[in-house]
Amino acid sequence: MMLKNFKGEVLKLSGVSLQSRSNTGGVLVSNMVVPITELNAMAEFPIEDKNIDFFASGISKSRLNTVPIVHEKEFNSDVIGRYLYCNLLKMKYSKDKF
Repeated sequence: MMLKNFKGEVLKLSGVSLQSRSNTGGVLVSNMVVPITELNAMAEFPIEDKNIDFFASGISKSRLNTVPIVHEKEFNSDVIGRYLYCNLLKMKYSKDKF
């Protein structure tokens, strides 16, 4: 996954697969069965403490590389950066207290 903030900085994160599940079925269309396969996958993208400040200026673009599609979304205003920044700081300081 790649993230770009409003300062133009880019952060590359590597994901770790958590779980994947596949469902197979079919739909009847005009006396023909059309097969449908659905794949659900979950991944975790660890963020180091030194990268927390990256999220303070907000996220302007995100890119997730999956096979065979690259998912890309551009934002005009910050949608997730400030939320992630606040929650990452809370988690960091709650860890430091123990």
